[in-house]
Amino acid sequence: MLLSTKYSRNMGPKKVPRYRLTFHRKAEKFLGDLEEKEKQNLLEDINCLSEFSGLKSRLDIVRLQGQKDFFRLRSGRLRTVFWIDQKSKSIIILKIEKRESVYE
Repeated sequence: MLLSTKYSRNMGPKKVPRYRLTFHRKAEKFLGDLEEKEKQNLLEDINCLSEFSGLKSRLDIVRLQGQKDFFRLRSGRLRTVFWIDQKSKSIIILKIEKRESVYE
């Protein structure tokens, strides 16, 4: 497992965990139905999640209200809902939908 190093002014080097990505079958099905260009853009953003270290990143990520480890990633008109399992260091992609229908 690879770890990247970040430096904090007060604490010196700090290890940032890398996460393993897992797709739910519904997310895989939606991904398979996308046009190639949309799919590539979305997969680039999702692959950046493997180095997720909190809400401060170049990606548009927001914690879902009322949920502890559930987040949403905005990529164009698509929304990706994912869950972070801290114990197993994995991110489970639960749902990929268009903006209008993702939160139903």
